[in-house]
Amino acid sequence: MENQEPKIENQFHFENDIGEIHLKENRDFEDQVDKELRLKVSYTHELEMALRLEESSYLTWMFDWDELEKKGVDGFTGCIIVSVRQKNMATVHQKYVFEVTRDVKSLTRRIGSVAELQQHSTWQRCGLNYEVTLQSFSLLSRCLEIDTQFNQSADSDLTLNVERFQLHLNSQFLKFHSKYFSNKLAAYVMDVFLPTLNLPGVRYEAFARLVSMISPNAILPSEEFYDSILELANQLSMPAASRIITQMILRGTHLNFYQVLTFADKHRLDELVDHCLSYISTKDHLQRMKNMESIKLLSAGCSKKILGKYLEIQNA
Repeated sequence: MENQEPKIENQFHFENDIGEIHLKENRDFEDQVDKELRLKVSYTHELEMALRLEESSYLTWMFDWDELEKKGVDGFTGCIIVSVRQKNMATVHQKYVFEVTRDVKSLTRRIGSVAELQQHSTWQRCGLNYEVTLQSFSLLSRCLEIDTQFNQSADSDLTLNVERFQLHLNSQFLKFHSKYFSNKLAAYVMDVFLPTLNLPGVRYEAFARLVSMISPNAILPSEEFYDSILELANQLSMPAASRIITQMILRGTHLNFYQVLTFADKHRLDELVDHCLSYISTKDHLQRMKNMESIKLLSAGCSKKILGKYLEIQNA
């Protein structure tokens, strides 16, 4: 993407004290809504894949993009610092650096296992405080590394039109990673100059993160973009994306167990589905799955595997 004229963006900084919470009670904090950004926060406890399935605590921040778009905001970069206050223990800080766009409705971060958080507290309670620093941006003026990778260079011989932007890339790189581009460019194999290609229906944000993830100077995305990246990777026949995201999730994620399972099933990541199911070891795990709305959307193949796991536990 070509460099745009610099533009002054807005900075936001605010701090909220959630107060004391019960670690095993989900809760929405309606009184914590930031008036300027309309940023809502909620607390949940869900199963997480660690050495085994264990209860972990999560905070979620939800963005009102209808209001933000009216202000010309396409996204934010920033960080959130979560402080956990416990009796007989100094305050514990967790810092999360992130980037969100209009495609990201919410941001969820794991703040610790319930066992860790209640270790020095009474009645499974602790106090939470979070501090948010945000820098808003407009896509037309954003100049992150995932944007500058599309500037014209000695290696770029192909121009793509994606949404409002002209992107300069290397055709051999695209043909190597994508059957879609390999077929699209096959007709021009003898041409000295390649045409400008239009990609109708492709979102710039997803495309930029997909390309930067598989490029030699890789920039890895956060969980918030996994879904849109894999949907586009499937559309453009770029199989490397599935393998990379599978490995990233296996090495650690802020997604809870149920989110990983439904995500893996949706995108046919069989290795990840089997990895999730290997964690199920008790009737309680299966009972909790039955109560999850997202589990009802699992494919027939995945449901059959869960039934097999149920019979295995029943007969143990």
